[in-house]
Amino acid sequence: MCRSIQHPLRGLFLRSYLSQVSRDKLPDIGSEYEGDADTVMDAVEFVLQNFTEMNKLWVRMQHQGHAREKEKREKERSELRDLVGKNLHVLGQIEGIDLDLYKDMVLPRVLEQVVNCKDEIAQGYLMDCIIQVFPDEYHLQTLETLLGACPQFQPAVDIKTVLARLMERLSNYAALSAEVLPEFFQVEAFAKLNSAIGKVIEAQEDMPIAGVVTLYSSLLTFSLHVHPDRLDYVDQILGACVQKLSGKGKLKDNKATKQIVAILSAPLEKYKDIDTALKLSNYPRLMENLDDSTSKEMANVLVQNILKIKLAFQLLKRL
Repeated sequence: MCRSIQHPLRGLFLRSYLSQVSRDKLPDIGSEYEGDADTVMDAVEFVLQNFTEMNKLWVRMQHQGHAREKEKREKERSELRDLVGKNLHVLGQIEGIDLDLYKDMVLPRVLEQVVNCKDEIAQGYLMDCIIQVFPDEYHLQTLETLLGACPQFQPAVDIKTVLARLMERLSNYAALSAEVLPEFFQVEAFAKLNSAIGKVIEAQEDMPIAGVVTLYSSLLTFSLHVHPDRLDYVDQILGACVQKLSGKGKLKDNKATKQIVAILSAPLEKYKDIDTALKLSNYPRLMENLDDSTSKEMANVLVQNILKIKLAFQLLKRL
């Protein structure tokens, strides 16, 4: 019956109903319908197929009606997006999906649909769903696959926000316990994220400078959480910003300026040591891109940091 419905909106609601009524009847581990390993595969296949068909219907809505109604259709689609996203939430709750099954079947199938739909609304939203509903450990172990999809998205997709959220989740995961840090080192997470950012910036030639700097700001936050001892990573990020700002003169974009200030302030806040920050060869070079008033503010931050360190040292001497 689901396949016979031609109207995308009706088909979307019908499949949403199917997903809802079947949710507690999936043959998962621990459910009353549990069977052998093949039954878990049946459950995964059912949800993946429903997700694929619902996404196709959702994307088709964009191409219904007159061109002048484009904004109206986009608003309507945004209001209905959770109907599609719920399938990914269901997948995230299936106990039988271990890392191997997720790596070999679930993620490739989901990303295939996200990339091939070539729809900016769907790509941005579904990537956010993937990041939110599946475990951090799974993201870490499939980082290359996940990041490999990003340069294939439509130019209008807000990929900087997607990557920033991914790096934020991984940073929080790293902060939970030092025991998980070897996982980050093993998969070379920093190198993969750094490479992915470079590819995305290259693929989206029209990305505003504020977006570029935002991506590197998120990468810096990640690096300071996972690799606090790697000053070379910090300097590498600063250098990437310097390279992207080369030839542009003093920054006039307020958003970009705020991000640059955040990048310059982060090492000070992390290391509590002005000498450490000044060892970074690209630190003063990046400051050169700030306008005069912002440069004075940043200089004031440096002075305040020196005074705090001096005061702390004096207090320690009195103890």
